[in-house]
Amino acid sequence: MFKEVITGAFVISFLYSVIRMATPLIYASMGAIISKQAGTNNLAIEATMLISSMVGCITSVYIPNILVAVLAAIVAGILLSLFLAFMFLKLEANCTMTCISLNTMTTGLAMFIPFALFGGSKGSSMGKASLTFPSVQIPLIKDIPVLGNIVSGHCILTYLTIVVTFLVWFIIFRTSFGLRMRAAGENPDSAMSVGIDVYGVKLKSFILTGIVCSLGGCFMSMYYLSWFTAGMVAGRGFIGVSISNLTGGKPFMAVLVALVFGAIDAMALTFQSAFNFPAEILQMMPYIATIIGVTLVSHLEVKRKQKLLAK
Repeated sequence: MFKEVITGAFVISFLYSVIRMATPLIYASMGAIISKQAGTNNLAIEATMLISSMVGCITSVYIPNILVAVLAAIVAGILLSLFLAFMFLKLEANCTMTCISLNTMTTGLAMFIPFALFGGSKGSSMGKASLTFPSVQIPLIKDIPVLGNIVSGHCILTYLTIVVTFLVWFIIFRTSFGLRMRAAGENPDSAMSVGIDVYGVKLKSFILTGIVCSLGGCFMSMYYLSWFTAGMVAGRGFIGVSISNLTGGKPFMAVLVALVFGAIDAMALTFQSAFNFPAEILQMMPYIATIIGVTLVSHLEVKRKQKLLAK
């Protein structure tokens, strides 16, 4: 059975799917890394991706211009992030509770707004003529056997993850703003004592997180699917936060872990279609892997601290 299914074409298709599945996780993890380094503990990555995916898709229905749709999605992500920043920085609300409330609220909005605009099924724009990103064939690489079939033919947003990952790394670890961000995240009082505007730094980190996560949202409703549905983000924002914690806020390591989670996700879909595994069990795989990973990293971190104290 396995030998009949696992062929060269199967492996190529699987690896192609891994990159596709990892794309929104990379955006989510990059946004979470920015928040982690700034010490803002943004758990509303899921909400940001969901709202931006909805706004981008709906905008493309009324304004058939993909750049306008992406800009609208980014603006929506920034506005949500600014609201969270206002609650956390200005009103000093509990960030975790605010994020949980935002995640719940946006789930309801994602059900209501498409229904109010289009009718039909709640939380869905299916049947409406929304825009999608085209697949991009990379010159020269597309003609290379095997490699071209795996690497070429993805969405432009997939290739943009390379640029975004490098920019996030560069901003955090190679700029003065990144140094201030890490200082504000590690010890706000000490950072303030040396003249760092902690409030301003954290505010900018919220905005950056909103921009990055919005691109992941656009990918979901304008390429991964060609319409919006309320459950489409499906916990990817939370997995992005977990990836950030698993990798200690290191962007390049986060990409590798996101690819691993993408492989688990692709494996679940493959097993479901090829081997008739129960869908419910397979859909649990990425989240089980997240729990195991976070638990293992936490255990190793506790052991490391115990060794340091023993010395």
